[in-house]
Amino acid sequence: MGENKWYFYCQKDHEDPSGIQTNRATKVGYWKATGKDKEILDSTPALIGKKKTLVFYKGRAPTGEETKWVMHEYRLEIGKQLTSSLSTDISKATIINASSKVFKT
Repeated sequence: MGENKWYFYCQKDHEDPSGIQTNRATKVGYWKATGKDKEILDSTPALIGKKKTLVFYKGRAPTGEETKWVMHEYRLEIGKQLTSSLSTDISKATIINASSKVFKT
């Protein structure tokens, strides 16, 4: 991995009891979602997951300063069963439902 790229695997931290809104704040800033989620399809093509793009801002919303740090968050759709061919294709990424790729642009 390059010096400006990291991978994280974690559970989401929801800021409200309903679990609708995700807390992406840190001590020095926050991650803000940009655009719509991109659907990830298998070969049938059935929806198996989604990719969300986020940008890191220094400070507190809504007056934070945008940085060059970007995160791609990948998650599996709840209740989706992996087909055997898909399981083989991603056997090395079994925790893809909770992974994020962070990099500097």
